[in-house]
Amino acid sequence: MFTPPRILSSLATSAILALGVASSAQTTGPGEAGMEQPVYAAQSQRMGLPGLAREYATRSAQAAAAQDRYTDAQNRLTAAVSRLHTQMQSAPELKDAHKKIDQAAGAYEAAKIPVLDEVRGTPEYRRAMAERDRVNAELQKLTRSQPDITPQRVALAKQKMRYGTIGHEMEFRAVQADPKVREAHDNLMQAWADLANVRQALNQKIDNNPEVVAAKRDLQDSYEQLVDASTELAGASAAYFQALDDRDLNAYVAKHTGGLAAEAGWGWGWGWSGRPNLTGMPSFPFPFRDHR
Repeated sequence: MFTPPRILSSLATSAILALGVASSAQTTGPGEAGMEQPVYAAQSQRMGLPGLAREYATRSAQAAAAQDRYTDAQNRLTAAVSRLHTQMQSAPELKDAHKKIDQAAGAYEAAKIPVLDEVRGTPEYRRAMAERDRVNAELQKLTRSQPDITPQRVALAKQKMRYGTIGHEMEFRAVQADPKVREAHDNLMQAWADLANVRQALNQKIDNNPEVVAAKRDLQDSYEQLVDASTELAGASAAYFQALDDRDLNAYVAKHTGGLAAEAGWGWGWGWSGRPNLTGMPSFPFPFRDHR
């Protein structure tokens, strides 16, 4: 069954996260003096801020639509599988398998009864149980008089456990040695295995159901469309928000240099290093030439 990776339901969160990825993963183009600048710096130069804003809005709407299609495909697949699983619970072969388990479990318990009765009547078993009951009575009396845990109480509890273990081991060995009990146990294990096989066959029928197959195909297609739309949105968001930063910071530079930087042809942008300054402040006294 196709299980695609988790897609963020908030497209705004996706865009913000993708911004950092896109800014580090985009290829670069030539800049001044043989240096390089990110490809969306050239895109900003070509489209301008209004064009980048329209592109970002378009890509956001496309990504939102792709997210809706993906969610609808998920819901259709979940509904189809859930309905078929509900129908599967009333399948005759499943009811028959459960009935066989109940019968085998009853036969197993019935086969143990005479074996356990026999071992519980032996002198060794009776002595062990008598000692367990004696120690337990002494422990209960001590607990009533001394509520706090003491070394004596711990020692009595260990003795009680040891005598009880002796009796359980005698029962276990007797049950394991009886051929009728072993046969009944094997029949019970086979009944559980048969139930597992029935469930597997019914689940395979669900996987091969035409409605489920079509829903899986739609989910795969919508997932691929969502990945493509998210990738396009990441690139558009990177270019748009970088252009916004450049505009605001160029205005800041012009304001604090009295317009001299603009007259000299200097401004905020992608400089000789080909990398953006992400500190939010201009790097004085080393201005960056504006490539836009």
